[in-house]
Amino acid sequence: MEKRAKRFLIYGFLVLLVFLLNFVVGCIQKEVKYQGVFQLTTAPGRDADPSWCSNDKIVYWSTRTGNGDIYLVNIDGTNETRLTNSSAKEIDPACSPDGTKIVYAVEEQGSINLWIINIDGSENKQLTTDMGNWPSWSPSEDKIAYSSNGDIWIMDADGSNKTRLTSSPEMEYAPCFSPDGSQIIYSKGEPGGGDPLNPSKGSADLWIMNVDGSNQRLFFSSEGEQVCFQEGWRQGKIVYMDANTPHPTVWIMDEDGSNKRQLFSSSNCANGDPALSPDGKMIAWMSNKNGNDDIWIAHIE
Repeated sequence: MEKRAKRFLIYGFLVLLVFLLNFVVGCIQKEVKYQGVFQLTTAPGRDADPSWCSNDKIVYWSTRTGNGDIYLVNIDGTNETRLTNSSAKEIDPACSPDGTKIVYAVEEQGSINLWIINIDGSENKQLTTDMGNWPSWSPSEDKIAYSSNGDIWIMDADGSNKTRLTSSPEMEYAPCFSPDGSQIIYSKGEPGGGDPLNPSKGSADLWIMNVDGSNQRLFFSSEGEQVCFQEGWRQGKIVYMDANTPHPTVWIMDEDGSNKRQLFSSSNCANGDPALSPDGKMIAWMSNKNGNDDIWIAHIE
């Protein structure tokens, strides 16, 4: 009887241990191998749209001090720096491949346009005046693709030579360059309610085209809204968000569209805004798994 009681105690302890591990891990699942999952930001407010300035620095926007400002931080959480400080809402940052400049969107008085700033916060300059958001740098750093009035545009990094690439009646947004700069993947359809972690509705597929706007074609279709963010295509991988309600999810696939698998489950939380590090070994994303919209990082294989 004593041995039997000990076995029951050990069994009960193991069951409790598994439960606690599942609780701590939360919405992280084991479908893709990853390690070193950690929460980067913890401040009140919303932290969103991470962009890699190097393999050890991230820029993002936050509402912790107001409408929205751009912040820079090391991936170990040190040297957090506020780069913008105005009454406008400053969002959607995208860091240049060499890590020296950041293009971002400024929402003010019913309009949204793109600005560019040095990584040290100096030389802030407006790039567009006729609407612009969802910026993405070309790997060669000389071009920026972006969304404007429901179409995909491209311009030189100094704001000159603006060219419209798409003109569909449907909304076309969230462009992302291929690693060699020859193609752009983007969303086409009806975007959701503005907050990717709480979408009201939305239905969009991933499309792809040549960088000059030719050969526009469907790349991936699925129920709901599919969004590949500005750093979603790197090192042979594509990460994207499936913004189905009630819990958006982050997925990864090979760049030919095969081998799709979910990175993080969303049974009790929402995940969005995925961005791959330059070496393709890490992913940054936004999650509300702890009850607040924060930036998280994981090492992936």
